[in-house]
Amino acid sequence: MDKLAEKKYDWWAILAVFIWPFLFLFKYVIDGQPFSEAITLDVIHFYYPKAYLLDAMSEGRIPLWSPVESCGFPFYSSPYNQVFYPFNIPLALYYKFTGGFSWVDYQRYAILGISLFAVFMYKWLRCLKIDWKSALFATLVLSICFKLTVTINRAPATHAGAWIMMIIWGMTVAAQAGRALRGGFYVFIASLMLFTNIYPYYIYYCIFLVPIYGLALLIPKTREAFIGEKNLALGKYITSMGIGFALPLLICAPYYWKVKQVYGTVNARGDAAASYITDATFSLKDTVASLIFPVYADSRGWYYFGFVGLLLIVIFLINNVYRITKEKPNRTLTISAIVYFLFISLTTYGGFFLFHLFMAIIPGFASFRAWGRLNLLLLFPLAILLAKGFHVFYQVVFDPSSRIENFSARIKRFCLLFGGVYLLLLIIQLAYLQFFEVSYLWQIKFLALKPHFFNPIYIVMGAIAFTILGGLLFFSKRLQVDKPETTPLLKMGSIAIPLGLLALTSFDVGYTPIYLRSHPPLEVHARELETGKQNPDFEDLFIKSFDVPRNYVKNKQFHLTNIYRKKDPAFSVKPGVSWWSSSFTRFVEKNSEIVPRAKWRKTINYNQALQRFLGMEDGKKIYFTQKLNYKLNKVQQFLKENRAYEKKSRFRYLVNEYNGDYLDIDVINNFGGYLTFVDNWTPEWKVKVDGEPAKMEVLFETFKAVHLKKGTHRVQFYYDPAPFTFIGNVPHDVQRATNMRTDSTGGIVEQLEASKQVRWNKLINVREDDNVLVCTSKKAKWGLAGAISLNTLEAGKDGFFECTIGETDKNRVIGWGRNNPNEHYNPILYAVHLTSKGTLNIIEQGKKKKTDIGYRTGDIIRIARKEEKITYYRNGEAIYTSTEPSKTRLLIDTSFLNEGGTLYNVKATFF
Repeated sequence: MDKLAEKKYDWWAILAVFIWPFLFLFKYVIDGQPFSEAITLDVIHFYYPKAYLLDAMSEGRIPLWSPVESCGFPFYSSPYNQVFYPFNIPLALYYKFTGGFSWVDYQRYAILGISLFAVFMYKWLRCLKIDWKSALFATLVLSICFKLTVTINRAPATHAGAWIMMIIWGMTVAAQAGRALRGGFYVFIASLMLFTNIYPYYIYYCIFLVPIYGLALLIPKTREAFIGEKNLALGKYITSMGIGFALPLLICAPYYWKVKQVYGTVNARGDAAASYITDATFSLKDTVASLIFPVYADSRGWYYFGFVGLLLIVIFLINNVYRITKEKPNRTLTISAIVYFLFISLTTYGGFFLFHLFMAIIPGFASFRAWGRLNLLLLFPLAILLAKGFHVFYQVVFDPSSRIENFSARIKRFCLLFGGVYLLLLIIQLAYLQFFEVSYLWQIKFLALKPHFFNPIYIVMGAIAFTILGGLLFFSKRLQVDKPETTPLLKMGSIAIPLGLLALTSFDVGYTPIYLRSHPPLEVHARELETGKQNPDFEDLFIKSFDVPRNYVKNKQFHLTNIYRKKDPAFSVKPGVSWWSSSFTRFVEKNSEIVPRAKWRKTINYNQALQRFLGMEDGKKIYFTQKLNYKLNKVQQFLKENRAYEKKSRFRYLVNEYNGDYLDIDVINNFGGYLTFVDNWTPEWKVKVDGEPAKMEVLFETFKAVHLKKGTHRVQFYYDPAPFTFIGNVPHDVQRATNMRTDSTGGIVEQLEASKQVRWNKLINVREDDNVLVCTSKKAKWGLAGAISLNTLEAGKDGFFECTIGETDKNRVIGWGRNNPNEHYNPILYAVHLTSKGTLNIIEQGKKKKTDIGYRTGDIIRIARKEEKITYYRNGEAIYTSTEPSKTRLLIDTSFLNEGGTLYNVKATFF
């Protein structure tokens, strides 16, 4: 075939391998259909941070700090988040123009990584002088194998795999005559993408691939066996590879330095290291099962690609020792692939000496777990063996001219050998079925979704594959070159049979382990698949988080989930076991009960004082105390002294701005003391007081604090991680005047803001609709409809609430109450009666104090308590001050007369 025709077929093949994963995994690509699937396991670690990042990038900024996980953690330098991955740019544009990034968008993005892997694998196999049909078939099969499809729950893994594949392709191109520069460019692009994608496992795995493959290309015999090149321009090759790898490392060095700093602050594994590193390692049993019966191997190491592919490799290996084709086998390539397969397999065996040797001599080896995942690298030798196997099979069945001279006699013995190998595989399968338990994850995940699944289906599929391949081989001797009438059949068969084998393979691996991590789009996942593009206003929610209780949710590691699912900024206070701030974890463990669990895991039960301090009751994040030197386990003492000192100093604060990276608050106090922001500290957090840099203090060895003198102050905490300050979100108007001040007599003038949304209790004939109370009572009679707030103004404290007038033709009452004995307005202590005549009356415990004050739609009514005095306001103007002092605890109480009467946007300064 001429080069022009080969190029044409190559382009069509590349298009096919790119599209194929999307077709095979269509259930995860198309949303809103009965067949649609949503992935569950582990996506939580990657989807929500990705959507949050894209939301920020679509507005031209990059978040540096995550305030929502474990009381604060670096966002941009966490390897979970791939902040500097170039693919984020088109994704951010997609986010901006489509209105969001849904759960199914994430699944498509993950499958894109598999498609790219397939393209680069095809290009690499072609560089190994493998014909386009064999390269195409091998790529189509391996791109849907369990090893790749099982990783679509984590897009960084699928994309990292693609860039590793591109690196190997680029190294191969660079070793070809006159193509060192091009190959070096491919390596540069792939390395830059891999390093910024920063999936630590797969980057580390390159230690076991790139140097070995590079050495194979440098050795003349193996280079010729791989790519057919006898000579190598050594200087150009080494230069292109050096630049290709070194330049991306140099570009990413500052980023990796920050990532290393993050690793230095996370909780150490300590005595759990041994159980951690050997978790999910492989064994000979797992390796064999991964080839012939995947449900008996740990799913984190699966590479099953169907019995068709396995038997094609068997055909190739038999042909190496008992030839039926004229083409001389490339034994060097075959041996190299097999040796590498054994090397990687043995490295994953936690009980084998090679594993323990590497743990002792290779830095960082003991920092990783689930070493079965290293089997990703087995796709490289398997691709070679599968492509060669298909090539032998295709020659024997469809190219009679390629058969050996005494083919008719040898094919019978060949089929006997082939049958013998299959019989051995069948016996092993039956032994697994009889004597072994299926893998743990298969049992608790897959079988939970498909309890009637027929495990022996893999035996059935193997028998079908053997029957088809064996039959085609055995009867291929009837196709003779000297019989022109067979030519049309050969042409038809050369297309139909490979497609049929691909279809059989697809059905074989169609019982994919993705089912271990997915289910039909029910409940929350249906909403995420279909409406996930409606993303929240993060900056607004971050401000509101000061009034929303924090939470501890087991088995959830990134609590932007709470914001997306609930539209509620319930920031997490769950400590990490082997991730997140070690100082925060130590503090929590000192103040709670620790319950050991399996392996390195443990459960932490928070006591009441710790829950209160961390804001799990009310969202509180700001404290003011006279001192700061509390021991780690003295959180109860801290709370007691804090309450007394805040009251004594008449401490108040107002949050002006908060975006996670930057907190701007105004503070007022009558005595000096320490202001604490319950968010984790790192050395890169800084603070300014009244526009001037101040000394950062630390409470309980983990939370940010600063000393303040008596008076009013503007306090700014900001995350400033050099050398990435240029991407931060810290405003530069640090000299802005504070919005609190002292008056001419030295007294304190407070400016509070009604920023707390009111939560309602005991709604009787009243419904709440988006912070609007609506009367639903059909009878126009007082005492039948009303509600009372959960928000409480504590005894002796100042504060106010306000609401907006929605209409002037209904009767309703709102005011300060104490215990709400009934729904009538008579028990309300201090109230405003909005009449149906467009006038309002001030009433206190049923008695009118001032009447016939005009009001209209849009007016804002406020009732405030300050220094025991109750004052009524309309549009900011005082209209009456009560003669009855107020010292007790107060609630917001309401009463309605007419159906359809409303109270809009009720807000308060307290929660």
